[in-house]
Amino acid sequence: MNKKIFGIGFTISVITFILTHFLHLMFGSSLFLHLLSLSGLLALGFALLYLETREALLPLFLILLAVGISLFDDNTSLSFVFWDGATTMRALISVLLIIPIVGWVLKQENYVEDTIILLKNQLKNSKIFYFLLMWLTQLISFFLNFGAIAVVHQIVQSFFSKQNSEGWQRFKSTVVLRGFAFSTIWVISIPSFAYGVEVMNASLIVALLQGLMIAVIGSVLALFFLHRYEKRNELSFSKDIRSAISDAVENAPQKGKLYRNPSEFVLLFLSLLAFTLIVNSLFDVGLLTVIPVVVVIWAVFYFILKRKTSELVHEGKAYVQSGLAPRSREISLLFAAGFFITSLTSSGLSVTVMNGLYEWTETIPGLNFLWVLPIIVLLLGFFGLGPLTVMVLIAGIVKSIHLPYPPELIVLAMTLGSALSNLLSPLVIPVLFLSSVNGNSPYQNSMKQNWAFAIGFYLIVEFYLQIRIL
Repeated sequence: MNKKIFGIGFTISVITFILTHFLHLMFGSSLFLHLLSLSGLLALGFALLYLETREALLPLFLILLAVGISLFDDNTSLSFVFWDGATTMRALISVLLIIPIVGWVLKQENYVEDTIILLKNQLKNSKIFYFLLMWLTQLISFFLNFGAIAVVHQIVQSFFSKQNSEGWQRFKSTVVLRGFAFSTIWVISIPSFAYGVEVMNASLIVALLQGLMIAVIGSVLALFFLHRYEKRNELSFSKDIRSAISDAVENAPQKGKLYRNPSEFVLLFLSLLAFTLIVNSLFDVGLLTVIPVVVVIWAVFYFILKRKTSELVHEGKAYVQSGLAPRSREISLLFAAGFFITSLTSSGLSVTVMNGLYEWTETIPGLNFLWVLPIIVLLLGFFGLGPLTVMVLIAGIVKSIHLPYPPELIVLAMTLGSALSNLLSPLVIPVLFLSSVNGNSPYQNSMKQNWAFAIGFYLIVEFYLQIRIL
């Protein structure tokens, strides 16, 4: 009963926090800023009470670090750390809680399944099918963030429910995890990418196209590893793929709808991407402010055009009643990271540490900070800090030391670290989420199956980064 009350308290507080954030953006009143801090502290308090003890340990640890820094530094006020720190992550929290609205659209039709069936003649080869699934994961990430992992895995599982060999288990898990890892490098609705672009003041178009190119190269590398795995283990997935798709075609809907849904899916993706890019170029308000506004308008237009406003009301009601409270773990981490960042910034400790690392790398021939930056993000991932939390901790600090590199390259180095973290750390949310879906251990889904691929991907991206700064 208490858990339910805490969940309701968190829901009310975090909705108040988001509404106050946008009211402050529109009117700029200090009253809204104070209400923002108050509602943020209440949301954090209810979140910590709602969470299980083990889930609350990481945000509590970050809060204790913030308290320790403020107590040992004479220039850092504890009250400032909490009151100001409660507002630090406001834009990011708004993005994180509004982005799921895009997923409501994807649930309305069998967009992905019909797309696969439509492309049946092109999917006779395991490499082509693997490539398509990786890119479907990235496209669906636009709509569902790491929820794309469950969607694509479920699609693959429904097509290949009889194939449960070790090879097929590896095929199913690596294709979605690698696809999602690529999405963190270029998908504009992934909060960590959007945050990095905004904080570093990078060109969105350049960062997006650069990340897209790297994702294509990474996909080709993934196909090489799939080919090597098939050859080494004398496997061929192609026969099973052709058989499964033939069975699916027999149960496919009428031809008109089969063409309509894939066309709508592509149109939805392009419209969301184009709308975001246009609004971001017209209004100088920051990508983290643009994304939630665009998402809400885009989704409302979809439901109106489809004459499904009742479904929109139903989805909204269900999300408020049961969808917000489960996000308390991520939200509490962001609030705690906000306190930690505020204490680091106020004390000057963050700049000192990063400057030290930067100067150390510059003294070693052939080494520079762009080699080290992805590794820092990855190592923090092994402590349970997800890519979004790490990006929040690192991006502002990196900006403050004024690195002599184009901001788009710094964003790529940081998002490379995010991708590596998603591939290798058994403690980050996407890997834990995949494990809950496929039943394999987090270690098997991450480090065991992806360590060689991750090393190859890291070296390829670093080669590009080093060429660019010559």
